[in-house]
Amino acid sequence: GGEAPYAARVTVRSDIPVAKGLKSSSGVGVAVARAAGAALGHPPSPLEVARLASEVAQRIGLSATGAFDDCLAAAQPGVHVTNNLLRERLRTDPVNSHWWVVLGVPRSQHRPSPDYAERFRRAASDAAAARVAAQRGDCLGAMRSNTMLVERIMGYEYAELRRALEGTGALACGVSG
Repeated sequence: GGEAPYAARVTVRSDIPVAKGLKSSSGVGVAVARAAGAALGHPPSPLEVARLASEVAQRIGLSATGAFDDCLAAAQPGVHVTNNLLRERLRTDPVNSHWWVVLGVPRSQHRPSPDYAERFRRAASDAAAARVAAQRGDCLGAMRSNTMLVERIMGYEYAELRRALEGTGALACGVSG
């Protein structure tokens, strides 16, 4: 908006439940960034939208890192591998058009990621397997490794459910994001 003062009123209506791990805040951030850009006559690129939404999410305490990966996924189709701290895209692969996704939505809400930031920092070296798999384009392997780490840190107990689903043919099961 340059130097001119602007004000906006934002109303959000969504069927996506909040605080369930479905990346609703990233979706809202991307939608607001796109709407602001369109209103000012300067629609930002998907990468810029993701960076803007990520910055806001971190500043207001919704996410410890800003969830750039989730914002990019909301802004542009594909399987994205990112460096969240630098807000850089490392690779993007197309989603296999033959895959189906089934969501299980937990009954309880989870706390914002800043509440877990220190636990994740202490377990950073445990994320190596997920990082290596993601960087070589093995999104299902990365999902499996990341899921086990997230479950351990956040106290989720879905291992038995994951095994049962994979036993019935699921290619992978895990946390979103």
